[in-house]
Parts: sequence; C-alpha cells; structure tokens
Amino acid sequence: MTAVNSESMFAHFVGFKANFREGFESAENTNLWTIFSTLVPSGTREEFYQWLGQVPRMREWAGDRVVQEMEANEYRIKNKDFEVTIGVKRNDLEDGQNPGLIFRFRDLGIAAAEWPNEQTFDVLKNGESLVGYDGVPRFSTAHEMNGTQSNYDASGGGEPWILVDNRKSVGPVIFQLRQSANLQRFDSRADAPMFWKKQAVYGADTRGAAAPGLWFTAFKSLNTLDETNFDAAMALMMGRKNDEGRGLGVRPRVLITTPANRARALELLRVDRLASGATNKNFQAVDLLVTELLD
Repeated sequence: MTAVNSESMFAHFVGFKANFREGFESAENTNLWTIFSTLVPSGTREEFYQWLGQVPRMREWAGDRVVQEMEANEYRIKNKDFEVTIGVKRNDLEDGQNPGLIFRFRDLGIAAAEWPNEQTFDVLKNGESLVGYDGVPRFSTAHEMNGTQSNYDASGGGEPWILVDNRKSVGPVIFQLRQSANLQRFDSRADAPMFWKKQAVYGADTRGAAAPGLWFTAFKSLNTLDETNFDAAMALMMGRKNDEGRGLGVRPRVLITTPANRARALELLRVDRLASGATNKNFQAVDLLVTELLD
C-alpha cells in the first residue's frame, strides 16, 4: 500500500504527465488542420481582424503611387475555454492500480492533440451558418467582391467536398491559439475532492478558437464529385477577381472530402487514364485529403 502524501502524489503526477505527453505526441493525423488553416498566436481574450479582406496586387509604378484603400470591418474572434477532466480514486492510488491509469492519461493527451483538428474542421462542416469577416456565412452564394460571388453549391445534397487554396497568408480557416493544452492536478489531501470523495482530480485545459478566414480561398459543394463539377469549381476559384477587376491569383491545391466520396475522388485525381482510354486531365491536379472529420 502506498501512502497518500505530498511526496507520493507528486511522484504520481510526474508519471501521469509523462503518460499525457506520450499520448499527445503519439496521436496520429493531428496536424490535418494545418492543410487549410492559418495559425494565429493570441495574446489576449479576443483578436480584432479589422483589415481582413482583399489581397493587394502589384501594379506598374507610373506617376504617383496608387493607394489601395483598406475597408475596415468589425471582425473579432473571441477565445474560448476547453477542458477535459478525470477523477482517480484515492484507493486506486494507495493500492497501486496504475496500469489502467496509464491508458487514461494517454487518452487525455490524445484528446488534447486532436482538439485543433476538431475545432477547425467544424468550421468547414458548419461553414454555411458561420458568419465571416464580410458579414455572410463562410460558404455562401452572396459574397460581395467585384459583384456578387459564390463559394457554395448546395445542389444535389450529397457528400461534401471542398477545394482549398492554402498558399495565401490567411487560409480558409483561422485557428487562434491563446493557451496550449497542459495537465493540471487537484490532488492534495486537503483539497475538496480528496476530502469529500476520496478522489484526486486531473485535467487538461486550453484556450483558443477557430473561425472563418478568407472566403475566396475555399469552395464547398454538395453536388456530385465528378469531372464536370470539379472543373467548374476549379474555373470559378481561379477566375476570382477583386473590386478592381484584377485576378486574385487563387490556385486550388487540395481537395478535402469524406470517406463516402473516396472512390469518386480517387477516380477523379489518381487515375491517369479514363475508362475510355483518354488521358485524365485532372490526374494529380490537386492533393487529396479523405477524412471522417468532414462527416
């Protein structure tokens, strides 16, 4: 039997932190969010993206400079608190019941590592209702730039697929990080959980938020993923122009879709010859990400 005192509880916590870190570092595919999101370190409770909008283009300098006015907006992203907490019975600590605890703390680490993916993919999944800096939803048919433009096709009502240009300074999603996840303890014999419930409490918490970024860097469709619709979406994105009528230089680089669309996506992008024998003009046209996180 192990006595529950400050020395033994500290030793337990050191081990639990190691288990947490092991789980965090071993979690797979936790950086998928970086494919389409821009990381913004945050230093306060919210960040103000006043000048987010059109991308300036270089022009020939003839005569005086032409000042490109930047239209201010009120786009703010507030950081939110997130946590995951577990309780450990004092009896288990006293009796050395640690093998099962190792897995629980590893799972805590995995949950913390997967949190950025969950937050950013939620913006893609629910972009039809999340309002961006221009005052309309992330995916909408009513974006205003050089007239009214769309980055959303709801026809068909099928599996979602999203084309992404991830080369701009701000991507389709902004991932704002105020505080990285860390493991904390509430396990002293004098602490309320231990006194009232014979329980030590451990938890990880983090602060941040994910929100829509530049609307023209992504296009979402619920229509059939086939050559015709893919070509139309590519042409639409690459033809984007700013209010001066100059091209924005949008170049889709990634197709993101669900496992149910995997076969169609592979046929579209990974087969060099069509069934007719003709060359597939879309062979490796963009990178492919098939993930359940979009379901």
